Amino acid sequence: MRMDLGSAPQRPAWPAGYAPRKFVLSDAAALHALLAEAYEDGGGAIGPLSDWRPALLGDAEFDPALAFLAEEESTGRIAGAALCWTPGFVKDVAVARTARRRGLASALMQAAFAAFRARGLSHVDLKVRPDNASAIALYRSLGMYEPPPDER
Repeated sequence: MRMDLGSAPQRPAWPAGYAPRKFVLSDAAALHALLAEAYEDGGGAIGPLSDWRPALLGDAEFDPALAFLAEEESTGRIAGAALCWTPGFVKDVAVARTARRRGLASALMQAAFAAFRARGLSHVDLKVRPDNASAIALYRSLGMYEPPPDER
């Protein structure tokens, strides 16, 4: 799916009790656990932390500034994340089971859109499984659409 960034994106609306924060290297294990939980619910898989961490940090398209985290203010626990690649691609969006349906995914995506627009990109893409109706509905509610095959 694609989001055109021609106009200023909506500012993220962080739900009460959650706050955005920057990724730091010590977040890797907690982020991996969050992604593993999300993949359990949505299909797919993530490799072991010992493989995933060096692959993430060593990827030429990974920039820690494009790893958007949402923290539960009362515990400091990472409750949501959007991991993005520098060319304008959202690789992973995950929200902890206990924090879902509060607007965290929307806020994370809005933060990503704003960051990519600030970097001068014209659009942001992501892939979503065709059977993941709730994710597709979320992305459409944000203004994303399915680009024609010749524009992918």
